Amino acid sequence: MRNDTTDNLLELEEVAERLKISRWVLNRLIRAGELEVVVLGPRLRRVRASALETYLAKKTAAPTAPEAA
Repeated sequence: MRNDTTDNLLELEEVAERLKISRWVLNRLIRAGELEVVVLGPRLRRVRASALETYLAKKTAAPTAPEAA
């Protein structure tokens, strides 16, 4: 059971490993606004575990069928 009052902060390297992508691609996702980050300092960023779950849910959701015109 997840405790909503505490959300783990993940290092970018850990997020890249979980997604099986490079840090370069991860940084592109962050800059594009696809993955939310927490800025803790000028060079210190983390990703909330819940933000990673949300990103994965969006990417793995079943595609919707195009509407008939």
